[in-house]
Amino acid sequence: MAHVLEYANRRVNQSDPLFGRDLGFLLFVAAVLAGRSLYTWSHRAGGGTLIMVGGGYVLQRSLVLTGRAGPRLARRGPRPTCSAWPRC
Repeated sequence: MAHVLEYANRRVNQSDPLFGRDLGFLLFVAAVLAGRSLYTWSHRAGGGTLIMVGGGYVLQRSLVLTGRAGPRLARRGPRPTCSAWPRC
C-alpha cells in the first residue's frame, strides 16, 4: 500500500489545463485503470479456459454428469459383460 501512495504522490510539476491538477495524478489514475483492466481480463480468460476444458471433458465423455451419485470420471477399459452391469 505504501508503494501505491508513493506512486500517487509523485509530482510532474505540470498542471492539467482542463482540471487544474498535477499530471502525476492523471498518470496514477491511468495506471490504476490499466491494472484493473488487466486484472479483469486475466480472470475472464482463466474462467473461459476452465469452462472450455470442462466442456471438452463432457464432450469426450470423460466426465459423466448423469448419474445417481452425481458427476464422476468415466471408467476406462473393458466393461463387464454380465446382464446387471452396474452391480456386477
